[in-house]
Amino acid sequence: MTAMADKATVQVHLQEDSEICLLANGCLKGFKRLFDVLSRQYNSIDAQVDLDSTRLVIEDAQARFRAWGTNIAAFRDGKFRISLDYRLNEAPGIKGRTLQILRDLQEYLDDGKIHRVINTPQLNIF
Repeated sequence: MTAMADKATVQVHLQEDSEICLLANGCLKGFKRLFDVLSRQYNSIDAQVDLDSTRLVIEDAQARFRAWGTNIAAFRDGKFRISLDYRLNEAPGIKGRTLQILRDLQEYLDDGKIHRVINTPQLNIF
């Protein structure tokens, strides 16, 4: 096997072992992107949207997510025994559900869907 093939194999293995870590860090970036978009649109947003309260909700959600991820080591690489990825290797059902929740959150953040959900009066998710 060539050195490049070895490196590619190790990369794939690390990604599989650190999938929660990768998704959790991607969600943090998604929160930042969403906040940046809202900050840029401050003057162009419709008056019906309460931008300040939306920003506060997003900041609060980001802080809660960061606290959750830090407390359970979701942001740690899977090669560390303390990481959530490593600890959930023995519980594939819980790991699968955690991955699905993180994928869903990342999708909402990337597509801006969270903005619509936050502003839906009948849903108070945060």
